[in-house]
Amino acid sequence: MKENTFIDDKNIEKIDPSNLQEKDNNFIFFENEVLYSKYEYKNTFLVSIKCLIFSAIKDYLLTYTENEIIVYKWNKEMEFKKIKIIKHSFLQFLIKTNAISKKTFVILSKIFLNFIKIKVKRPDLHLEKLLKELNILKIYEIEQEGNFLTCVYKNFIGCTFDNKMKLLEKRKYDFNDKPKKEFLKIEANTLTIQRMKNIQEKFYFDEINQYSVLENYLFILNEGGLKILEFKSDKN
Repeated sequence: MKENTFIDDKNIEKIDPSNLQEKDNNFIFFENEVLYSKYEYKNTFLVSIKCLIFSAIKDYLLTYTENEIIVYKWNKEMEFKKIKIIKHSFLQFLIKTNAISKKTFVILSKIFLNFIKIKVKRPDLHLEKLLKELNILKIYEIEQEGNFLTCVYKNFIGCTFDNKMKLLEKRKYDFNDKPKKEFLKIEANTLTIQRMKNIQEKFYFDEINQYSVLENYLFILNEGGLKILEFKSDKN
């Protein structure tokens, strides 16, 4: 990565977006996740992986426990190969000290996984550099919607970036203005998929701790470990 290719202002809350319009990176930091709502349920895979938090992108999975981060490479046959173990990192420090939320950790982990996927050298250092330039300790929450990332700071200024971390907009952030698209809903031990207005699909699991959508897969984590639901169209 070239030096000074993205945000280099220590106080991002004072950034003028117009000054960053010409700044561009030579690779993508994160990818859009495709919702599987047009697909039908086909299979459930039980994966012998346990963790506190996980994050997944195509071909790669990151799991977090109190002692380590483990990165796996996986395929559509649901074969998981351990490729990296991390005992100490800035990302682990942030989640252990509650400096970032679980949701923010998951999004940042996807960026880290994408660095690994595109073979960036020293992905941990590149992520740490990005987080410091974003002024991570002043961030309240990070939101991802499609190919856009919004960093909401503790003074509720929201900075929106594209997937190359080019600043597009800075504005006062109002959580009430965020559109609610509840395709997935968890109540007790039930996960509900809203297909259409009056069509729902329900799945029952013990104590769902986390879930994540990735293309035509739904990853679910509970005390028993990781479970992956596969959805396919009738043509597949």
